[in-house]
Amino acid sequence: MTRNAVTVALSLLLATAASPAHAEGVSGSVAATTDYVFRGLSQTDEGAALQGELRFDHASGFYAGLWASNVDFGSAGGAGIEYDTFVGYAVPLNESLGFDFQLVRYNYSGVEGGNDLEYLEFLTSVSFNDRVSATLGYSSDVLASGDRGLYLGLSGSYPLADKLSLTGGIGRYSLPADADYFDWNLGIEWDASPFTLALQAIGTDRDARRTFGSIADNRVVASVVFGF
Repeated sequence: MTRNAVTVALSLLLATAASPAHAEGVSGSVAATTDYVFRGLSQTDEGAALQGELRFDHASGFYAGLWASNVDFGSAGGAGIEYDTFVGYAVPLNESLGFDFQLVRYNYSGVEGGNDLEYLEFLTSVSFNDRVSATLGYSSDVLASGDRGLYLGLSGSYPLADKLSLTGGIGRYSLPADADYFDWNLGIEWDASPFTLALQAIGTDRDARRTFGSIADNRVVASVVFGF
């Protein structure tokens, strides 16, 4: 469940959090990944995914867009497509520090049996030098459960060579019914503009694996993104 197509495992945490206001205009991306992972959990039943994003940025710092991916929740809903709509505001405080405030709605098509999974989440992030980002995500109705969900994440990247970076992150997701867990990721990203290639190891703690089963297993995910 994420809207950003760049390095899927970092989904929602790195994309809008890591940069201040963008130049005005329309941008987008198309991505292919061996597994759509959101906060440590596979959203495609450990299968591959095709994803796309379209985004408009205003010079003032306001932005809006749409992100979509195929999903597979098995017998737990039957959704086939996730499409997320988002609006936000990115503001730089100085050359090093920036804030990002975003409201995202997660939507799902093809849900069976009247299951309602759609919900809103508010994300606020602070970034330093476009390298380190801390993010807070809050929903008062996570997965339409009527209960709150709270995510705290810390992520970053470190240049290893020209266009090659080491990426990583760790997070804590607090969910209803004591389904709290930690997730982590560590990977390498190559910026071969307009393409971005990423290879990541992704994992969760024993609590996640006990609660969610195989979709929380440790895994390696490869992705390629074409940006325009």
